[in-house]
Amino acid sequence: MSMILRIVVLLTLYASRAQEDAAETIINGHMEHDWKIFIVMNNIVDATICANTIYDAFKLASTPSRIYLNMHDEVHRQKTNRCIQRFCRMYRTECHSLLRLKRISATFRDRSGALGHAARRHAAEARLSTSSQRDSFVLSVDSDIVFTKNWDGILLENWLLTGNDMAILSVAPKAVEVREILHSSSLLHCSAHIVTPYLLAVVEYNTPTIKRNGNLLKFPVLQSQYSEKFFFGPISAILKVPSDPYIGYATTGFEFARASRFWTSGFDFYALTKDVLFARYNMDESIVLSSSSSFAESSYRRIRQLYGEWYGAFSEASRYWLGQKRSVRLWYQFARINPNATYNESTKNQFMCCDEDLKYVHYKL
Repeated sequence: MSMILRIVVLLTLYASRAQEDAAETIINGHMEHDWKIFIVMNNIVDATICANTIYDAFKLASTPSRIYLNMHDEVHRQKTNRCIQRFCRMYRTECHSLLRLKRISATFRDRSGALGHAARRHAAEARLSTSSQRDSFVLSVDSDIVFTKNWDGILLENWLLTGNDMAILSVAPKAVEVREILHSSSLLHCSAHIVTPYLLAVVEYNTPTIKRNGNLLKFPVLQSQYSEKFFFGPISAILKVPSDPYIGYATTGFEFARASRFWTSGFDFYALTKDVLFARYNMDESIVLSSSSSFAESSYRRIRQLYGEWYGAFSEASRYWLGQKRSVRLWYQFARINPNATYNESTKNQFMCCDEDLKYVHYKL
C-alpha cells in the first residue's frame, strides 16, 4: 500500500490530463495486487432481498475471488428463514462453493433482542479480528444495498486515487429509484444540525447534497462527514475504531460520534467520483427505539461524553474513546461543527461546508 505515495507526488507535479494519465498508470499496476475485500453486512430486511444482494456482490465483482462476506442477520422469532439459508436454497452451487472455500460466514440474533444500529454493526465487525489480513479492505453495508458491475475494482481505484493510506470512502448511496435520473452527478456530505433542544441533544448529519461540478470531478473529494450506510477502507480502520455497542439505543448521533473517533485516529473521509452502490430505502426498515427510555438516555450521554458535555464512567475507553493523532479541537474546526451549540429550530443547515475545498490536516505519527 505504501506505493500509493507515488500518486501524491504525481498529482502534485502534473496538470489535469497528465494527472489522470499518471494516476491511471499506477492504478493499473496496483490492480493486480492480491488485496482482499471483506464485506461486513447487516440484514434486517426480507431474506430473499438479502440473498439476492449476496449473489450480486460476488456475481458483479470484477474479481470475485477477492471477496469475503461476514453476515450478521437479525430475524423475527416467527420467521425461520435466515439470509444465508435463503441464499443457499436459491443459489445452491454458488453457496456450496463459497462455504467450501470459507469465504462466507454468518451470525444471527433474534430481532426482539436487538440493540440498534451501532450494536448491530459491532456484531458484524467482530469477526474481522480473527479473519483479517494486513493488506485487506472492508466494505461495510446493509443488505438493502444494490451493487453495480465491477464495484470492487471501482472502489479500489477510488481509494488509490486519494493518495492516502488512511482514506475511508463513504457517502450515503443514492436511492435505486433515481439510478438513471441522477447518474451524472455525485454526492457530498457537508451539512448537519443539532437534532433537538433537549439536554441530551446530539449532532445529526443531513442527507448528502449534489456535489459541485460533480460530473466533472476525476478524483475523490475530501469531506468532513461519513455515513454508516456505506464504508470502504483499510481493515485497520475498523480494527482501530470499532463500532461502539454501548450507544446501541441511539437512533441518531452515532455517525458523528464515530466520525470523530475515526478522524482523531488519523483517518480521512472521501466522496467517490461516481456511483458504485445504490440503496433500497425503506422508512420501516429500522428498529424504532424510544428516545425517552433510560437505555436511550444512556446512549446519548455516552455520545456527549466524547465532547466533554457529560461526565461519569466511560466503559472500555481504550477501545471506544477519541483517537490521539489529531485533537478534537482541530476536528471541530475541520468539520465546521460545534456539537455543543444550541438547537436552531429555523434550519437543518446549522453547520455547512458545502462550498469549501477542505484542506488535509496532518496527524501525529
